Amino acid sequence: MGRPQFLPAGHGFAWHSAVARVIEEALTKHLPQYHLQQHFYQYTKQGGRSSLFNKQQYSSEEPNCRARPSSRAVPKRVELIPASISHTPKADPATIIVTGTTGALGTYVINSLLQLQSEQVTRIYYFNRLKDAKNGQVKNCQAPSLKTDILDDRMIFRDSDLSKQNFRLQSRAIYDELLNTVMLCLHNTWPVNLNLSLTSFMPSVDGVIGLIDFAAASPRSPIIQFFSSVSSVNRYPGTEVPEHILPDLGTPELIDHGQLKYLSERLLDYAAQHLGINTISVRTRQVAGAARTATSWNRQEWLPSLVASSTFISALPAPISPPTQVSADEPINWIPMDYLADVLVELGLNTKLTASKDNVGAKIYQITHPHAVPRAQLLPAVQQGLRASGMSSELPVIPYVEWYELLKAKSTEAEENTDQANAALLAHNHPTMRLMDFFWGMHYQGDSGLRMKLAMEKTLEVSQTLRNMEQLKPEWMAGWTQDWIRAPWRGY
Repeated sequence: MGRPQFLPAGHGFAWHSAVARVIEEALTKHLPQYHLQQHFYQYTKQGGRSSLFNKQQYSSEEPNCRARPSSRAVPKRVELIPASISHTPKADPATIIVTGTTGALGTYVINSLLQLQSEQVTRIYYFNRLKDAKNGQVKNCQAPSLKTDILDDRMIFRDSDLSKQNFRLQSRAIYDELLNTVMLCLHNTWPVNLNLSLTSFMPSVDGVIGLIDFAAASPRSPIIQFFSSVSSVNRYPGTEVPEHILPDLGTPELIDHGQLKYLSERLLDYAAQHLGINTISVRTRQVAGAARTATSWNRQEWLPSLVASSTFISALPAPISPPTQVSADEPINWIPMDYLADVLVELGLNTKLTASKDNVGAKIYQITHPHAVPRAQLLPAVQQGLRASGMSSELPVIPYVEWYELLKAKSTEAEENTDQANAALLAHNHPTMRLMDFFWGMHYQGDSGLRMKLAMEKTLEVSQTLRNMEQLKPEWMAGWTQDWIRAPWRGY
């Protein structure tokens, strides 16, 4: 019959009901009693945009009382899972699974791993859903922005899907081999498109659950390291977010991306406490492009989109990084992607975990640049990058609200004057058209998210790279700007 899995695969009612019960058990000590299952299923079925964690949407039998821990909330399939065979990871040279390797961050993680000696890392499995991931990965790793010139024999490529049984590998034998060898799972896969609905993120949650089931079944007790985000804690009411799991459901940002990052953190914490496996969640603030080459910042993210669209409407906003309520002296603490990859590898390989049989829960690390620079330095560096990109004149700088109104007017005009055949080209030249509500929301979000600090004491102890990281440099910002403006139109 086979070993029971942490949660069943698929997206039917049974799956959503099981997830709801896991969440309910994990959070019941901290929230009023509520009926989550029906709401969760209806939400995902309809693909809605309302808040998954809005407490006002839940019906409550006893709205003013605290819920009591209840074993009935634990899914029966979870109760059947035996505890991890071995609670402490072995000290052998590491065999590692890396997910999301065709993305920019994943490629830099690969580069960081390949700089290590074989005595530290003996084998690296690259998990991708693409049928021909190897050729794309080879091309990425041979890019001039990376140190790796050739791919060595430690690299093994697997067409896989973490949300499917046995990771959808070619055979059960391959899965069993991974069970008996893998020491660390660096899980970086997650959609970054801000326009996606909650249902689009659910396969990613499935993947987290697949890794939990894998780690619980392994005699090696592999560490699961999940790449989370500050969006999972962006509504934390205090001034400094601690390095541990936060129980309040109002903590994540009111966007699907942040809410499901938060959900994944909670599932990993629950699994660490109840299944005896080792889990790490790493929260980060804004990830920038690579510092060493001033390239590789995804043009589809909010700041590249803002700068690209500013060239389309011939004006830059002040401040260039909203919200407008903060001063020019407020710090910029973005983390360059190549340095972040080095830090993630350090955290995964150097973490000293206590035995999970003690039910200590997930370990939390938080990454932001330890040496921030004033926000005022951002705009001159962008202007420098635009000049270097070949712009004949410097863009005027106007107040953010005025810039947004101009953006909206130019967007409407452009859409009316663009036929279907050229719509994709317009979206390339003017990418903020897809994110108008997002940019207006950034203006009104207030400064709490920016002033809120991430505690990093434990993270700094483990990562030498983070402790010694150099400040963000204007030439990096100028280089990233050139990269965005010179990005070729590929006709998609």
